[in-house]
Amino acid sequence: MGTDCERYKIVYECYESRILFGFYAYDDLLPPVPTICNYFRMPMATVRFALARLEEAGYIQITDRKPARVVYKANLQKYRRNMAEYFVMRRDGIADLLASGGLMLSQLIESELGKWGEDNWNCLKDDLFHPHSGGVSAAVRFYALVFEGTGNHLLPNLYSEIIRYLGFPYLAEDDAPEQVKEAASREEALALFLKNFQADRDYAVAKLYDFINRAGEEFSLTEAEQIPFRWNVYRNRPQMRYTAASFIIQEIISGQYPVGSYLPSLPLLAQQHEVGINTVRRALEILNKMGVTETFHGKGTLACMKPAEIDFTDPDLSEGLHLFMESLQMLALTIQPVLLHVLDTSAPEQRKAHIQKYAYLRKKQESYRGIDVCMRFIEEVCPMAFIRECYRKIRELLAWGYPIAILRAKEEGRSIHEIYAGSMERIETYLEKGDDLAVSNEWKQVLEADVKAYVPRCFP
Repeated sequence: MGTDCERYKIVYECYESRILFGFYAYDDLLPPVPTICNYFRMPMATVRFALARLEEAGYIQITDRKPARVVYKANLQKYRRNMAEYFVMRRDGIADLLASGGLMLSQLIESELGKWGEDNWNCLKDDLFHPHSGGVSAAVRFYALVFEGTGNHLLPNLYSEIIRYLGFPYLAEDDAPEQVKEAASREEALALFLKNFQADRDYAVAKLYDFINRAGEEFSLTEAEQIPFRWNVYRNRPQMRYTAASFIIQEIISGQYPVGSYLPSLPLLAQQHEVGINTVRRALEILNKMGVTETFHGKGTLACMKPAEIDFTDPDLSEGLHLFMESLQMLALTIQPVLLHVLDTSAPEQRKAHIQKYAYLRKKQESYRGIDVCMRFIEEVCPMAFIRECYRKIRELLAWGYPIAILRAKEEGRSIHEIYAGSMERIETYLEKGDDLAVSNEWKQVLEADVKAYVPRCFP
């Protein structure tokens, strides 16, 4: 069903939460389909798909040309247990996400707001000051508008996944406060709105954790296994083949399957990546098209990493390449504050091991692997699970950039190592001096240069 098939979960889980937690009671009506479409900015087919799944789950009853009616029955104790079983088991993840989300996204949000013009502001006013009944809070809608405005589909995708995980924003349906509506300027309105949102969020979080503490004891859930945040990237095409392709690229780049050697058999690759043989076969078809591998009938698949003319309009490739570019842009926007925090919290032996890896790449003339070293360092050292998860997913998506980097090196008449050698040497020197700000600034410049270099190649 594609991207919208994945996005239907946003609508589904919003109304599932509201029904399970007692926001909607038995015999209440959900908003009409057009209203839900407008509120979530989704096509009617996606909303109807979500409502159909809610009906299958026994939450609602759908009648032609009428709003869906809630058929789920529960008493107050059942509603309370439903909430306990959801929130207590996400206690640690919610706390981590609330603490780390700002580190990763605040600078990005400020940057985007600084680009807003009158059209953006008018769109915001229309959305916040003329809400539709049955939607989510003004704050959720505000940040959704900000992330959608970036033009980078990964950002609203990540924000939707955050709201799905947190759960409690689904239970609010507040309007923008009156003082915001009456503000003399958009700057004043924005400042008032953000101040009001922060106060409301702090109050909601305090109430939530009071409930979690009480309900955990009441329902004997204090030792329940915690459910971590996981970022599900929405795709138009089946995801497993792309994930397998990313992992195989990383395995070739790392030397696990050296260039010139044959990959393991299809059954063995399927076993290693925990997917079906057909999924591996399709992943290799994708890699063959990018020059990463070459399959010979009766012999197997050779790791080659040769420059290839990539058809950026090929449906098998275009989405993966778009996600590569969007992940690269996202990394360029977030690397500086994240890396500064991780370096600041790392132990001396962790920093020493990190420096040694850059030295190893310089000696092996594999500076192009520097970004992988940096991101693995963040994944291993960062104390915040949300950031580790986001960077793990970004690293997976970035793997698609290696074939383009090889093509870029060929066009520029130099090796892929030479493109990054100078920057990696400077990063190594800054790390040895303990100049963390210079390290983060250098990485930001490297990634911004990559974005500038790869945009015309990925979107000719």
